[in-house]
Amino acid sequence: MAQAAEILVPARASEDKLIAGVCIAHFVSHYYMLLLAPLFVFIKDEYGVTYTELSLALAAFGVVSSVMQTPVGFFVDRFGARLNLIGGLLLGSAAVAAAGLVDSFWVFIAMFAVMGLANTVYHPADYALLSERVTPQRVPQVFSFHLLRHDRLCRRAGHASVHAEPGGVARRLCLCRSARDHCGAYSRAAG
Repeated sequence: MAQAAEILVPARASEDKLIAGVCIAHFVSHYYMLLLAPLFVFIKDEYGVTYTELSLALAAFGVVSSVMQTPVGFFVDRFGARLNLIGGLLLGSAAVAAAGLVDSFWVFIAMFAVMGLANTVYHPADYALLSERVTPQRVPQVFSFHLLRHDRLCRRAGHASVHAEPGGVARRLCLCRSARDHCGAYSRAAG
């Protein structure tokens, strides 16, 4: 019975703030992953490209995220999770803004690659922060929340926010550049 009482230690306010911050950052990560697909129809016409060519943006995001995840994890361990997480949020925001402001298909592709790089910081920084600053008794609960419940919620909420954010109105009116600008503003506000 003593073991159960030890596990149910009351949460400290600072731990709860940290967990909320990690959840918000992770939400932004999923928002970026889901940002492009709803805009395909409009971006395709704006740049005069095929869906296959447009999928290069998703491929660039995915390849850079996959290749750079481990090196960025080592970088986070060496230079600190908090600053790297903030840097990842800012880098992702800047990439979304640049993709919306610059009228070049290849810059658009490059900015999704940069967003892929920004995406690599979230998991290493999240887990480093949680393991450093959460009491040892709560670490299993917090990690399982992050891994199972939070990840599902973030995917769903990120997907819903892509459709519900202010750019959704502009997207429906076929004002693609305006929609991407709103998405950039939304991500800067979250960062």
